Amino acid sequence: MPRPCWLLLLLLGLAYGPMLRADDPPQAQALDSRLTLERVFGGPPVTAPLPDWSWRPGHSQLVRVVTREKRDLLLAHDPTSGAETTLLDLTEFEALVPGAAGAGERGLGRGGPARLLWTEDGRALCALVKGERVWVDLAGPARRRLTAGGAKRSDVQVAPGGGHISYEADGHLWAVPTVEGPPAIVLRGGDPDVLRGTLDWLYPEELGIEHASWWSPDGKHLVVLELDEREVPRYPVPDSLDPATPSESMRYPYAGQTNPKAALLVVSVAGAVERAPVRLDLGTPAPEYVARVAWMPDAARIVVLTLDRAQRTLVARSCDPATGAGTTLFTQQDRAWIDPPPTPRFLAPREMLCRRNSIGAEVWTWAHLDPAGTAVVDGIQDETPVDLVAHDLLHAHMGRPPGPLGAGLGEILVEGAVPGERRRGLWGRNVGRLTEVLAEGRDSLDVALDATSSWALVRRSTTATPTVLELRRVADGALVRTLGDARTPAYDALDLPAVEEGETDLGEGARALWRLFKPRQIAPGTRLPMILSVYGGPGSRTVEDRFGGGATWTALLVQRGFAVLQVDGRGTGGQGPAHERLLRGRLADVDWAGLPQAIADVARARPWIDPARVGIWGWSYGGSLACDALTRRPDVFRCGVAVAPVTDWRLYDTIYTERYMGLPDQEKAAYDATSSVERAKTAAFKGCPCRLLLLHGLADDNVHPVNTLRLVEALLAAEKTEFSWHLYANRGHGLGGAGRDVHRRALEWFERHLKSP
Repeated sequence: MPRPCWLLLLLLGLAYGPMLRADDPPQAQALDSRLTLERVFGGPPVTAPLPDWSWRPGHSQLVRVVTREKRDLLLAHDPTSGAETTLLDLTEFEALVPGAAGAGERGLGRGGPARLLWTEDGRALCALVKGERVWVDLAGPARRRLTAGGAKRSDVQVAPGGGHISYEADGHLWAVPTVEGPPAIVLRGGDPDVLRGTLDWLYPEELGIEHASWWSPDGKHLVVLELDEREVPRYPVPDSLDPATPSESMRYPYAGQTNPKAALLVVSVAGAVERAPVRLDLGTPAPEYVARVAWMPDAARIVVLTLDRAQRTLVARSCDPATGAGTTLFTQQDRAWIDPPPTPRFLAPREMLCRRNSIGAEVWTWAHLDPAGTAVVDGIQDETPVDLVAHDLLHAHMGRPPGPLGAGLGEILVEGAVPGERRRGLWGRNVGRLTEVLAEGRDSLDVALDATSSWALVRRSTTATPTVLELRRVADGALVRTLGDARTPAYDALDLPAVEEGETDLGEGARALWRLFKPRQIAPGTRLPMILSVYGGPGSRTVEDRFGGGATWTALLVQRGFAVLQVDGRGTGGQGPAHERLLRGRLADVDWAGLPQAIADVARARPWIDPARVGIWGWSYGGSLACDALTRRPDVFRCGVAVAPVTDWRLYDTIYTERYMGLPDQEKAAYDATSSVERAKTAAFKGCPCRLLLLHGLADDNVHPVNTLRLVEALLAAEKTEFSWHLYANRGHGLGGAGRDVHRRALEWFERHLKSP
């Protein structure tokens, strides 16, 4: 299942209308308060695009690429003066790549290749021009084409110091000198089912792995992930529009099946002779998953974080890149599960900062290593307070000179939230003191810091207020200047719903946070149907006080006569790990999540809501909840729409499913209890209506369409006549290009089944 923080971004980006590039002129549109499907899906956007600024590595300077007069310009913005200058005209480099575009690059996982890859000091960059890589030294005249056609590349990276770039192509790992010299193979592939230097489907999707190789700090070696997929089952992915096209297949292990075997190899890029790789000792027995890899700052050792199959034990190993010998630094265990950890951060050659699981909260901890880097000297100590859910560690400082919060040992800056709050911000700890560094009322903040942690690029929004892009000082939180505002007259002219927020006590220390969208004027005696719009997956947050791209779809539903309820129940994020762990063995269970309780709580205090006309709609994990609702609780939900749902967790991948459910052969009762397919076969279900609309893409490589097809067969066997289903040819998990049709079908389904008494 996609990780929540980017699943929602993916679906919103696909489903909620087109986006303009930063320098495209806004399209003229009538200031109309009413919405239509055509306007929401395909019409001019009602919010403005924000400039795509980011920090230049190693500098206190913002950069972005814009298109002006058919030229691609790399611009720089100075935080102190506000001056904007042109660093490069990228169009000039097209002369280095004459003729047609080359083979190009493919991304790892769902991410595409980066257009610009910077050196760590921001002095030089590797640009993607017409499908090929061009090297540009901003401090000198060096401008050189580094790649020339051939097979598609993946995982292009720049070595520290900028001496080489590396990439995978044709199964081999290549290194190219940036100044002069030809490309060279530094690690050869062989069997196409043994991946070296590139990733499978599983690792980026469920472990959040972003690379398949990691440069040493001195730029002389690479540690490379090897994934042996030869025993991983294949899943066919046919071209559903052309039966003459040979079917493709992908390696995809369902829960309980064989995973790829992971190993780490160290290769040298020094000299012209290809050398045999060194295989790292990751312990005995071999770990199931390689979760994270980090070089020590002096390149003397490699720290590897591994997980067992149950994902309840994390082991940190310190390995010698010259011999491969390894020792265990520490082990962490959790009775429920361990989430994929961030990559360890080194604050000094032997001062390592890691995040570890804790029942109270997520905490960052540090370990002081011995001079050899092979053992922990002082043990693991807490570095963040237990009352903060940390989303991202942005800055850490373990000694002098002082950082932006003043003198002191143990200074950190964390983007996070107090458990249960609906907003996130930037928090600082300095000698035990926790303060909110940047605050703006109830606004949620997304923060990126410059190289000195003195300046913050802040995206600020609320549920009802589109995003504002600001530059702020970290020391006092002061606003320096506004760089962009997504709010427009077209957005202000919309008839937007009123919003209520609250929470429902679920018992056992759990609560459901909810948000209700309703018409601004409700006539006496009105009885409105209500739609539960839900995602609800482990660690996800929907009821957060920040602006989302689905605002116009929600407003359209309210304008069409529905109240819309969003709920974060048991197992969702933002309330601490202990709250998330309540869903162990209960994936996509609407009762256990507390959704019926929240619905009853909301309707009880609002006589204008008709509790007999409640529908549910969700995508991916939310679609799984919709299937569960219609097969488990027809007394609460009159109808539902499920897009790309998991209907039986035995039909989803190993890492995600087993993390929360365990192995199918050991937890059969739990798998049966959470299966909509199995529930549809029971005698109790025979007499229940099932007004369920199922929508799925036939090329979905994430949640395979067999999930929907098996539920359809079970519903047919149960002689259900009120359900419907539609499959989309050659479309994946996000159903790209079919957004208007998906939402049209959903709207028509709700109007058919919820508008009648």
